Amino acid sequence: GIIGIALDLTRAHNAKSHVQSAMDTAVLWAAKELTSGGDEEAALAQAKEVFTSNIDTIERSVSCGQTRIVADMNARTVDGYSTCLVPLSFGVLVSGENLEVDAASQSIFGGQKIEIALMLDVSGSMRGQRLSDLKAASNAL
Repeated sequence: GIIGIALDLTRAHNAKSHVQSAMDTAVLWAAKELTSGGDEEAALAQAKEVFTSNIDTIERSVSCGQTRIVADMNARTVDGYSTCLVPLSFGVLVSGENLEVDAASQSIFGGQKIEIALMLDVSGSMRGQRLSDLKAASNAL
């Protein structure tokens, strides 16, 4: 009995970890697409597909019913949430047929302007190729 329940809880813990990873991946996918200027509706639809395909690799018996991935274009965030059911083998006697696991994730998207300050050593140690390399690197920014 106790070993069976421990096996079920271990399986549920592993499933929760995989569901969280799938949600993180999906939200980051949508954020990347939106940062690149992608269409909001298409990015969110693709993110749901990414989530579903990652869930399908876990185990066929884990089912995720409530899954939502939404973008707030004003706050520039993507939020994802899912509730999944993990069927129990031995814990059925104690807590029912399934154990519910949740996953939530959030990502910020969009380019932000930043300021970069560069400092140059004027002691003479930057002469020659070092100064040329510094100029090339600065221009590449």
